[in-house]
This record gives sequence, structure tokens and C-alpha cells, in this order.
Amino acid sequence: MYISEHINPNEMAVITDRIVWGKLYNGGQTCVAPDHVVCHTAHMDYFCDSIIHSIQRFTATMGNTNNSTTTAKNNLYEQVPRIINQHHTKRLLSAIQEIEDDPTGKKGTIIWGGSEQCDTNSKRIVPTVIINPSLETQIMTEEIFGPILPICRVDSEQEAIEYMHRIQGTDTPLALYCFTNNAEVFERISTRCRSGTIVRNDVVIQFGSSYLPIGGLGTSGHGCYHGHHSFETFSHRRSTICRPTNKVVSEFGGIRYPPYYQRKHDAPTGKKLLQHLTDDIGTKTEKETLARYQMKSRLLLVLTKFGSIPIPVLWRKNNILMIVLVLIHIPLYLWWLQYYRMSS
Repeated sequence: MYISEHINPNEMAVITDRIVWGKLYNGGQTCVAPDHVVCHTAHMDYFCDSIIHSIQRFTATMGNTNNSTTTAKNNLYEQVPRIINQHHTKRLLSAIQEIEDDPTGKKGTIIWGGSEQCDTNSKRIVPTVIINPSLETQIMTEEIFGPILPICRVDSEQEAIEYMHRIQGTDTPLALYCFTNNAEVFERISTRCRSGTIVRNDVVIQFGSSYLPIGGLGTSGHGCYHGHHSFETFSHRRSTICRPTNKVVSEFGGIRYPPYYQRKHDAPTGKKLLQHLTDDIGTKTEKETLARYQMKSRLLLVLTKFGSIPIPVLWRKNNILMIVLVLIHIPLYLWWLQYYRMSS
């Protein structure tokens, strides 16, 4: 995800609300949840503050109910879905602790959340925000699939593109999100960064439409589904051709079949073994003659798109049948050319 410098600061609350909603939806356990945020330095501080405010609003406690037996710590984040099992809970917890155990701060800084408020037994991982994490950390080398949001600072659009390329490596993400009010910036991001889907100024909503094809590219999947696109994915377009077998109409005198030249043996003492009506007298060797024949054979037929009907190239004199067939095909070719232009 890229947060461009071309955004309205007055709309920052809307932007962060959408991002936090997409990140915390199902506890971040969706294939299209935003994994990493690359934010322009012009909005970095304000963006981080707004992200924290959005998390606070979304995870505000609703108070204990009469049948509630949860602790106060867990009740604080009762709006956040739990992780699917303890194995993935421990995986996410270790990713957070890797940042916390670095005293130098080179691996990143946690500005919200942390391992202290997580609970492995209840499979609870609290929303955690990490700024400027190292590219070598677990949080940046693996798919997160949880409520952890790394935010990376960049100074320009070019740096953002290069940074996203380093994060992706040889993989292609299923979704790419770009927040910008500049159409040219969005066009450059969509052109230079590969992804299965791309959304401008929102997250996750592409999955809600049955009219949009949803699918990955390369390592993120193959094919598309949703609505009619699902039918197309599981269907095969089989090519079928039916042609007549009439010798006069469809074979053109066998002109497409080899041999494409006449063989004439010279005297035993002659130097050339092959002879054709259009041979150049200056041709001395059999190798040169064969090369010329092969070149002519490739130019023998011109295939048009109209019904896959071959138009023969005149290469022999006094071939009345070939001339008649060509004259018949000329108006058909012109008609097809006019129809193709009108349809396109």
C-alpha cells in the first residue's frame, strides 16, 4: 500500500478508517488485507496519529455483559476477531517480540499494541503498529495474516516504488492499494508495480463486487473468479475448424503440398542436380538452389482471416486455374476487409 503526498490532510481520518477496517477485518486473516504501508514523509506523522485514533475507535470496549467471563485485558479488544489457532498466534507473537527484543531500535519501533497485551491461550493478538521495520525482520519477509501493521517512511514516489519492489521480491501480491488524489500518480503506480488487483483510495472492497474479476498473478494465483468470470475460468475455449474436401474448391490444385519445384536430372557430368522453370542460370550448386526453393515455398500461400481461405501466389506462367481462383477471392477479401473495419 502506498500513501502518496497528493492527499488532502482533511481526509486523513477517512483514509485511516478504511485502512484499519481492512486490516482488522476478520483479525487481518484475509488474503487481500493490507500487509505493509509505504507512506510519504510529508504525511508520515499525521498518518500514524490518525491510524492510532482509528484503532482506538474501532476497538473501544463495549463493557462487560452479565454472561461475560473475559478479563479486562481481553475485553478491551473484544471487537477484534481472534486468530484461527494457537500456532499462528505464536507466530504473530514472535514477530512482535522480535521488534521488542532489539534494544537498538534498528528493527523497528512499536507505537501501538505489543506482546504484553496479547494472550496465546485465548488466541488474542492486539492491533499493533510498527514504524520503519527492517526488511530482514519476520514481519517484512512473511505474509502477516494478522492485525499487525508495519508503516515505512519514504521521501519520494520513486523511492516508494523501489521499496515496494524490495518488499515483494519475486512475488506478486494479490492486491495493491494506492491512496492519492492525483490520477497520474495512480497510473504510474499501477504501471510499475505488479499485482492481481489494484484499488485507489480504498481497501478490500474489490472482493465485494460480483462484476469484477478477482484473481492473482504469478505467485499469488492464476485465473479469476466472481460472477461470470468463475464460469470463464472453469471453461475451455476449444478451437474448431470445418473445411470442405472438394478437390477443386479447397485444394487449389495441390499447390500447398510438396514438392514445391520440378526435379530435372542433368547429365551425369553436370554440376547441378535440381532444375526449375524459374531457376537462375547463374546458380551453380545444389545447396544454393535448395535455399531458393525453400524461400519460395514459404511465400507460396497468403492466408487471410476470411474463413481461413488460402490465396495462392502466382508463381507459374499460364496457370489459368490459379488466376481464376485469385480473381474470385479478391472481392471476398475486400468484403472481409470492409466488414473488419466496421466491426472494429
